Amino acid sequence: MSTLPLLSSLENGYIIGQQNFDSWSQGFNPDGYLKVLPRPNEKVVYQDPFLQWQIDHQNYQDGVFVSRGANGEYYSSWGPADTLEIDLYMDELEQIVIDGFGILQQGDGFIDWLGKATPYDILRAYNGRIPGPMLITEPGDTLKITLHNNLDQPTNFHTHGLHVSPVGHGDNVLVTIAPGDSWDIEIKIPENHFIGPQWYHPHLHGLTNEQVASGLAGYLLINPRHDLPDLDKFDPVTNPAFFMAIQTYGIQQEYRPSRPNDPLNQSADSSFSLPAGTPLAQTINQDGDPVYTISNAPYVTYSGLVAGYDPTDPLGGRPYGEGLFLEPVENVIHTINGQYNPTIETTTGEWNLFSFANMSVNSFFIVQLYKEEADGTLTPQELLLTAIDGDAAGVVEGIRREVMDSPILNPGSRISLQNWFEEPGKYYFLANGTAELIGDHAPFLTQNKGFDDGHLTWAPQVLATVEVTGDPTPTGAFPEAYDFLIQESNKINNLVDRALAGDVDKERTFVWSANVGGAISEGRMPDDTDVATFEGTYRINGEYYATEGIAMTPLTMPMLGTTEIWDVVNISGISDPSLQVDFPLLEWHPFHIHQNDFVVLEINGIPVSDIQQNYLERVLSDTVALPPAHAPGSVTPQNPYGTPQINGNPSVVRILMEFLDFPGAYVNHCHILFHEDAGMMAVVRVILNTEDTWLGLDNDHGDSIHLSQASNTDNQIHLTPYGHGFSGGVQVAIADINNKTIRDPNNVNVNDNITDVATIQRQLTNPNQEFAIKVFDGDTLFINSEFAYHFSGNDPNTLLAEIRPFQDINTSTDNITSIAAGDINGDGFADIVVGIGGGIAPRVEIYSGQNFQLLGRFNPFHHEEFTGNINIAVGDINGDNFDDIIISQGAGGRGLVELYDGREFDRIIRTGEINTLSPNGVAHETEILTSEFQPYGPHFTGEVKVTSGYVLQTPDEPNGLPVQTAGANITTMAMGDIPHGHDQIKIHALLGGHGHHSSSHLTPQSAHDHSNHGGDDHSASGNDQILLQTSFTPDVELTNFAGTFADIHSKRGKGVILAQDINGKEQFISLHQQNNPQFIAIDSHTPSPQPPVSSPRGIFDDVLQPLIMLRHHSLASLMQESFAFSHHGSSSASPHGHDIISHHGHHPISNVGHQNPLVANIS
Repeated sequence: MSTLPLLSSLENGYIIGQQNFDSWSQGFNPDGYLKVLPRPNEKVVYQDPFLQWQIDHQNYQDGVFVSRGANGEYYSSWGPADTLEIDLYMDELEQIVIDGFGILQQGDGFIDWLGKATPYDILRAYNGRIPGPMLITEPGDTLKITLHNNLDQPTNFHTHGLHVSPVGHGDNVLVTIAPGDSWDIEIKIPENHFIGPQWYHPHLHGLTNEQVASGLAGYLLINPRHDLPDLDKFDPVTNPAFFMAIQTYGIQQEYRPSRPNDPLNQSADSSFSLPAGTPLAQTINQDGDPVYTISNAPYVTYSGLVAGYDPTDPLGGRPYGEGLFLEPVENVIHTINGQYNPTIETTTGEWNLFSFANMSVNSFFIVQLYKEEADGTLTPQELLLTAIDGDAAGVVEGIRREVMDSPILNPGSRISLQNWFEEPGKYYFLANGTAELIGDHAPFLTQNKGFDDGHLTWAPQVLATVEVTGDPTPTGAFPEAYDFLIQESNKINNLVDRALAGDVDKERTFVWSANVGGAISEGRMPDDTDVATFEGTYRINGEYYATEGIAMTPLTMPMLGTTEIWDVVNISGISDPSLQVDFPLLEWHPFHIHQNDFVVLEINGIPVSDIQQNYLERVLSDTVALPPAHAPGSVTPQNPYGTPQINGNPSVVRILMEFLDFPGAYVNHCHILFHEDAGMMAVVRVILNTEDTWLGLDNDHGDSIHLSQASNTDNQIHLTPYGHGFSGGVQVAIADINNKTIRDPNNVNVNDNITDVATIQRQLTNPNQEFAIKVFDGDTLFINSEFAYHFSGNDPNTLLAEIRPFQDINTSTDNITSIAAGDINGDGFADIVVGIGGGIAPRVEIYSGQNFQLLGRFNPFHHEEFTGNINIAVGDINGDNFDDIIISQGAGGRGLVELYDGREFDRIIRTGEINTLSPNGVAHETEILTSEFQPYGPHFTGEVKVTSGYVLQTPDEPNGLPVQTAGANITTMAMGDIPHGHDQIKIHALLGGHGHHSSSHLTPQSAHDHSNHGGDDHSASGNDQILLQTSFTPDVELTNFAGTFADIHSKRGKGVILAQDINGKEQFISLHQQNNPQFIAIDSHTPSPQPPVSSPRGIFDDVLQPLIMLRHHSLASLMQESFAFSHHGSSSASPHGHDIISHHGHHPISNVGHQNPLVANIS
């Protein structure tokens, strides 16, 4: 039987360890060194906004609900209200008061002993509070937040852990909010959202670490619904629950003078001193309060002895605190809700919920609970682990586990522990207990000096004390789980069971690495005070997310309605002989993904079910620790992470994800936020399922358009929008515009996640006609396609809307139109963008996909007297989750292409500024480029056609050529005689825009040599540039194209160009490794003529309703086992699955070719 530790070991123990204390403290005040148990004789009464919320809601059953705490400590929509509204103000603070510690002031931004600036010694807060106000809501409610950026830096906002839309004004971390600006955030929380602790913080790449570390973070609780029938099983108002936000601060230390035999400073310069191994620097103000300052230590304020530091020459080697820490971080305190070791008061005889949220940027914790006994010993307590991160389904019987040690609480993650105190007394939540303090009760990963993350070692500290009163009471029955939690747990179980049986749509591997030589190879010299100098060190699949847009990790594009297994491999610590300077870092990385929670299946090959004690299987998580390379044979069920070892075996964490509900772009990254800012981040763009995606191209002369299903091109229809015999041609755009009243009840997105079809006449055939935009419901077309091939444009079952554009223009038969669709204003509905030219100055109008009302109009190419036709495409070219507009000139122009910013359109629409601007003024406000873009050179006068999409290669390893990233392509096609030295089709990327703190943008591609990809496309100037990514010329002249997604052989949801050649043959153009184009012919089936589907009632009305229900529920036997649901395609589709066309409009195109591409057939 092991010996019980002593309370005195915590009271007298130093976080740096006794040996370091004995060596370093000579000549200094020993009381200034941080103890493991902070101020044991000083009781700091625990403060928690949730406790006040509980008090305020004692009479909720009588209809008393409170929306705001008296002091602004919380904001709540729990109850009948369906909206939580709050203004969040971001400000710098000169100082804060930390109960139990003292006053903490910000520094002066300068490291005097190193002679350089530091960005880290600043305090920032939401609404003047650290942590920020607690937001308390429930499934089905909407968060309406106005974020006021009063900082001198740009920023944005992230709801960590929520499964919500990432687009537009939702949980969108790809936008930038400039200093002095405000930003409206509106996040609809799904009715079926899991409950539990989430949190919020800034997430602007390059500044995330700096801003979160300075205090910008707050709790976001998703409570069970107030009207839950079985809420009394664990009433959130009456049951004891404690939500503890952990934040970490580095505190300034005294300066150590040079002395001949000093262990840390033997500088030959007797006047040189530095803060190293010394007590905290403290002053006392006039009120008798201790005053401290944030540390000027070079790495995020954390100080410690590092490898390469030379006490005899402190500035000659590695500076103190920069590099690999050999000893624990010596100057940090960890606070709970802004308090230092607060005392929680509770009673015996009831189940308590203790939830910890790690809102620090770097700290790791393993938490234990100890009871103080009368003889001064400490007895370890068994706890119930009921949740990892933000999903409470772990509370269900058979899932929850009894633990002595918590799982790793890494940066960004949460854990929930429940406990019944049988006996009164004093208890301590100890983090990172070491063998020196608690003997063999120390967790395996912290027993030496604390938690070693491969860079920093996180020392032990008591986070909170619990004071329990009452009579001894035997443990009672554990509360029953809410019925919906049991149902959710069953869905997760079924999802996992299917996956283990092989029922997954795709498996991917992502390799995470850390090697300083990667930054050096890019010409950088890493400096801890400048995270950008580390770019190239931290990589995913060999690439990194660059602040200046010169490099980027390849885009990952899962499809809605599919299940994937990801193997996230951490090779940190393994040498890379390809680097001239090979310096591998043996570091941990917390993997975190936005929007889409996952289930951990294995850690280093050990199923979670076999991991002993301290993990939960079959629960949803959003963050998981990736251990570094480990010694062969060191992985065990007791320690699935293994023993870190340079050039050991890679570590692998295997996770399972279902992609549900929300298309759009978001990120996965390392939640050591310094690593994330240094480039360890990648964008995920979830696309609509190909089973729910129509494909189609313009018809320049006929009366109908040909549509096919992206997952099965055999499923084809003909749509005649303007009647048989119409000869003016039909232009088409395909995107998820809106929906009919019958929808998949399991889809929680605002739209139905099925592409719709919008058309307009290319030209009028007589002067009495009017242009008409018609919008057809894609879901209904899919349903009817099982029985019909020809469709009329007048069927009310399929027609969503009819719009009469260009009402302020005297149109004529000379005019030529163009149409595209995409979500310009970020509301989840693809908007319709229509343009007109030919005999008149061009005009563009934008119509809302939500209500089909005119949003605005503008005049492209208004700086010159151009009256030719224009071509329009829509795509998120700057990667900010607002689609942008691409416009090109037809014949007779100068081959110009202009770009217009969707987010700027949204801004001037929301502010009403658009109503005060002329069409020319709107163009000026929304233009992206600062100089002309002529993809085919200054002398080309032929027609340029445009489309957008995501077609570039996404290799698993870098091959020196451009890769597809978050920004949609700008794809052009030259018509007529192609200038010498230019290819017909060119695929470009935008460099410059939103989503980042630098002047450039997150989208642009890898910084490779592009000289072999075609003509001179570097015709833009300033911060915004166009980069040519690749180009090619097909063998056969093309007349039409559109960027989209389709199933190509065994590859589902592949970004492709749908094209039509001069002979009317359709084909996919797919770029493979090294962006080599492959041309894949599509068979076209034309059945014998039959009456089109058209009648006031609809000829299939008798079967339509059952078919709609069948379409939405035919996979119910499968989907009822899923945690959440998505739309599936018609039963005639291929067995592959779903896809997105992502809202990318397009326009026609034709040309000639001279390559010898690979040609295949798909039918």
